[in-house]
Amino acid sequence: MMVREQFQCDLKTLQQKVIE
Repeated sequence: MMVREQFQCDLKTLQQKVIE
């Protein structure tokens, strides 16, 4: 898994948490 991919995944999760 590329670090960049992991970073984007974390970013998406963070955005979802903020939306909740």
